[in-house]
Amino acid sequence: MNILQQLATRIRDQFNALKALVLLAITTAIDALRAEIIDPATGKLKTSLVPALSIVDVFTVNSEAEMLGLNATLPVDAKLERGDHVILLDAVNGDKTFILQGLDPSVIGSYVEIKNPLGAQFGTYSDFLTAFETGLN
Repeated sequence: MNILQQLATRIRDQFNALKALVLLAITTAIDALRAEIIDPATGKLKTSLVPALSIVDVFTVNSEAEMLGLNATLPVDAKLERGDHVILLDAVNGDKTFILQGLDPSVIGSYVEIKNPLGAQFGTYSDFLTAFETGLN
């Protein structure tokens, strides 16, 4: 074996040893990360890492007063929560959709209007319902 072949063999051996070390380091890091995020009892993501989620409900009302009093008319297990949407049907001023951002659904300041830039182009929710109910497009 000449000197170039010996050098090529040493380089290949060093490369394979380095590759094995890198793979070991990656495997060790993945195992450590897995131990941090996976619950060993369930094999699933630890619940402490999952943010609290709320199912968003959508309510339809005919007036602002009805919107602000909506919680009083709902069953205890269906009260408005942050993130819920309220569609205010208004034939005169156009329908508006609000999301409850604050904690008190009886205060108008707890709601933020969700602007619909396509609303004027496609009509209101009331228009859609009327067309749907009468079978028109």
